[in-house]
Amino acid sequence: MLPSDEGGQFLDVLLLTKPSNMFYLAEMVVWCAYAMITRKGKVALGVPQTDVRDVKSLAYFDYLVGFEDEVGMIHSIAHYFRDFGIQKGTLGLEHSFLTGSMMEC
Repeated sequence: MLPSDEGGQFLDVLLLTKPSNMFYLAEMVVWCAYAMITRKGKVALGVPQTDVRDVKSLAYFDYLVGFEDEVGMIHSIAHYFRDFGIQKGTLGLEHSFLTGSMMEC
């Protein structure tokens, strides 16, 4: 089960992009990649097309997509939201590479 947010609301989906979290899931550093984990435990990974073969052999996932650029990454994330039937709910995000002082700006 996914964790709850600060208000105690359970998450419907968790979206991870931080390389250290990707390393935890895929046991390799994958830059410009993401993992979506649903409340039901489905795992979708999106990685640059050049990393698909390596990730297939190392990671646990239910769905895997390769993309060519950031636009393709955004489109694939939207695709998974549709496929998972998530139109409304609570999304967990990590603050990738942002310090507290950066977020105050």
